[in-house]
Amino acid sequence: DVPQGQTEMAREGDHHTMQLRGRSRGTSCTLQRSIEQSSGAFKVALDAVALRRMPAEILVHIFGFLEPADLLMCSSVSTKLHAAAMEDTIWIKNCEALWCTKRYVPKRFKEQKMHARGARISYYGALADSRRCRITTEELCDFEWSFRFKRAAGRMWTAEDPFWKGEAARTLKFRPEGFIHWNGSFNDMEWRFVDPQKDEDQGHAGAQDNSETQSGTAIKTCHRLMGSFPSEVVLRHSSWGFILNSPWVVYTSFPMFREDIDREVSDSGLRSSVASWQWAEAEDYNQLQAGSDDEED
Repeated sequence: DVPQGQTEMAREGDHHTMQLRGRSRGTSCTLQRSIEQSSGAFKVALDAVALRRMPAEILVHIFGFLEPADLLMCSSVSTKLHAAAMEDTIWIKNCEALWCTKRYVPKRFKEQKMHARGARISYYGALADSRRCRITTEELCDFEWSFRFKRAAGRMWTAEDPFWKGEAARTLKFRPEGFIHWNGSFNDMEWRFVDPQKDEDQGHAGAQDNSETQSGTAIKTCHRLMGSFPSEVVLRHSSWGFILNSPWVVYTSFPMFREDIDREVSDSGLRSSVASWQWAEAEDYNQLQAGSDDEED
C-alpha cells in the first residue's frame, strides 16, 4: 500500500500536468489507458494481459508521462508496475521539474537523487523539508539576505528604507561568528538563535536563548547602542526560500523589490504570522527605550 502522506505530497508536487494520448504500438498487444481527472486524482485502467507481455522499457517510457501521484497508484498494482514506476530516470525528471522553480533545495537532496533509488527519496525528502521552519547556522550564513522595515516600525524608519523608496532592499550577511555584515560593512550588530517558549496558560510566552546550538526557529538581533530587537521567527515561502518575520522587520533569503513584492512577504500577508509574544517583546523594547530617553533628559 502507498502511504497516505506520500500520496498527498506527490499531488502537491504535481506542477506540470501531463496527459498521455494515443496508443503504444510495436507490440502484439494493445494497451488501453483511460484517464479521468477529478480533483487532481487520476484513474488508470490497464489491461493485465497486455502488461504481462509489454517490454519493461515501454512501460518506463509510458510512466514517464505520469505525475508522481499516478506513479504511486500504479506502483501498488503489481511487482512489474512497481519496478517501472520506481525507475530512477523517471524520478530524476520529476525532481528537476519540481525544483527548477524553487529558490532553495538543500544540497543533500541534489546529491542523493543521483544515487541508485535515491531520486524518489530526494523528491519526497525535499517536499517535506520545504515545510521546515528551523534554519541551521550554515544555511543562515550562506544566503545573502534582503531586509526591509514594515510600516509598523514607523515613518522614521521606513522613510530612509531603500525598499520604501522603490529601490532594491538592503542586503546583509549573517556571519558564523555572530556578527551581521550590512552591505559590505559591519554595523555594530550581532545575532544569536532563540527558540519560542511554550507556556501552558499564555501560549508562547517569550523566546529562550539558544545560542549554543547550530539551528533555531527564531533569531535575536542586537545593536550595540539600541539593544536587542524583537525576535525574528523563521517562516518558509512557497518558493522554498526562508523568511525571518518580526513585528517591525522582515528578512528574506531571496531578493525583495517593492514593485513586484508578493503577498507572502507583504505586511498584510505576514501580519497573522507574528505571534503575541513577539508583540510583547516589541512593547517591552519600546518601554525600555522610553525609560532610557527619560534618564537622558
